[in-house]
Amino acid sequence: MDLPDFNQLEVTSEYTNPFSEHRVVVPETDLAQVAYYAITNGGLTPVIKEELRNTIQRKRLESGEHALTVTFMEPKLEQLTPEEEERRGIRRERNRLAAQKCRSKKKMRADYLILDAQKLECSNTELRRQIRQLKAEKQKLWDILKEHLKTCPKSLQGVTM
Repeated sequence: MDLPDFNQLEVTSEYTNPFSEHRVVVPETDLAQVAYYAITNGGLTPVIKEELRNTIQRKRLESGEHALTVTFMEPKLEQLTPEEEERRGIRRERNRLAAQKCRSKKKMRADYLILDAQKLECSNTELRRQIRQLKAEKQKLWDILKEHLKTCPKSLQGVTM
């Protein structure tokens, strides 16, 4: 789909100012650019916003009011008094110390958990070693009992192996 060059397209709104009986022509090149953006990107929100802005401007001009302009001003930085600067410095120092203390406690907790995990791993390893040793001893005792039962003249009644 070939789209026209919207930078060259002239879109205007005409209306009559009731107070001066003059026809006013307002170029709406912004609307054409926004429409082009909407067509190429598939979104209608910019078109709706621009149309609303143009409608508000037209109504203001029709009622004899001046056109709205948007200006952005840099925020003013407030100067702090020496007392406020001192309080701010003290508060920042306290906050720095509190953050340092919190990080230290967090590191200590992490170190404690690591040591505890290492101890538990050692204990677990030792218990597994003991289990293997006890199983081997049990098997050895069962083997001795089986050999004994084979050679013993009195066999034990009700012994299951």
